[in-house]
Amino acid sequence: MLEFENVSKSFWTGTQRKVILDKVSFRVELGRSLGILAPNGTGKTTLINMMAGLEQPDEGEIRRGCRISFPLGFMGGTVSKHSAMENSRYIARIYGLDPDYVEAYCRWLCGLGEYFDQPLGTYSSGMRARFHFALMLALDFDMYLIDEGMPSSTDVEFNRKAGEILQERLRSTTVVIVSHQPDVLQKFASEAAVLMATHDHSLLPRFDTVIDMAYDRFYARPGLDLKSRYIATIAALTALGGQTAPQLRINIQAGLKVGLTETEIAETIWQMALYGGLPAAISALNTLRAICGDK
Repeated sequence: MLEFENVSKSFWTGTQRKVILDKVSFRVELGRSLGILAPNGTGKTTLINMMAGLEQPDEGEIRRGCRISFPLGFMGGTVSKHSAMENSRYIARIYGLDPDYVEAYCRWLCGLGEYFDQPLGTYSSGMRARFHFALMLALDFDMYLIDEGMPSSTDVEFNRKAGEILQERLRSTTVVIVSHQPDVLQKFASEAAVLMATHDHSLLPRFDTVIDMAYDRFYARPGLDLKSRYIATIAALTALGGQTAPQLRINIQAGLKVGLTETEIAETIWQMALYGGLPAAISALNTLRAICGDK
């Protein structure tokens, strides 16, 4: 179990105070993997670091009633001048595990070959991400913390093995994954919450949902019918541009399923050309055409 009770966190940016959480309370039970949708700039890394105990809240209490991993991608536990072999054995001893097993597991999953015996400081960012992901999975945790999903890697074999292992862990452990991409959360999480940010200083950034809120409850709120919600979402994602391409594709597909026509979606996208620019609108139209062409 992981529980936040009236937790607040902020920091000074040099010009103003940025609020990450304001008196937030929630609970993550073992066996229910949680996805947190957090747009860039809302403090998702700070949030997951607090879950791991790497950062402390300004106010409130965080209770950890199980073994919680370090966040995927966290580099603080390893030493750059030492090899992956040396680091894996050292970390294994800290956690009271068999160093031979942890080394062998990481060596197998990473697939780094002779680089496994060379200093981490010589690794590319992708190689380091692969090692830290393997190290996290080699250790025995009840709850795994993941920031932005799987590590970025072009190695097909690593992606296959790591994806299969993570899916297997979902059946026996709990995963908390924080990402700005809804499709990543849909793939790994059974429940979802949203970390909201606002520019209105009278409304502090906060969790906008309870932990047991599933994605479809966003679209079941009163006040707008389902078609209108998808039109609004598609319009916003079009105006935001290329970084939202995965979310745009998902919402266009969902909009078509609830009865929006290709023409209605196309007109919505064209309307956004006035605000998001012509390149963004053309990119969104190409996404629409690709989806409709696959039908």
